[in-house]
Amino acid sequence: WDVRSGTPKLEMGGLSDCVKALAFSRDGKSFAWGGRSDGMAAFHDVATGAEITRLVGHTGAVRGMAVAPNGLGLATVSADRTVKLWDMPESEMSLKSKGSRMLTLGSPR
Repeated sequence: WDVRSGTPKLEMGGLSDCVKALAFSRDGKSFAWGGRSDGMAAFHDVATGAEITRLVGHTGAVRGMAVAPNGLGLATVSADRTVKLWDMPESEMSLKSKGSRMLTLGSPR
C-alpha cells in the first residue's frame, strides 16, 4: 500500500487458494507467501509481482513463515506438521538460478 494515497502498490489476483502466510525479504525487494492446499509457497518480486521461484516440499498448506534475522533463510510451517528451513540467498538471481535447499524438521505423523 501507498500509505499517503491509500492505494495498493501491487495487487495480485487469480491465486488458486487463500494466502495464509507472508514474509518479506530483509532487503524488502521480494516476499514469500504460502497457503495453497498443495503446500507450495513462492517468492515474488515486490516491484513487479513476478514470481522468482517456488518452494516445493510441503504436502499441506503453509500456515506460517519467518525470515531469519540474518536474512539468509526462511522457515515455513505447514499443516503437514513439518517445519522446513530454506536457503534464501541475498541475490534474487542466485535464488532463481540455484534453487533452494531445504531441511525438514518433524514428521507427517
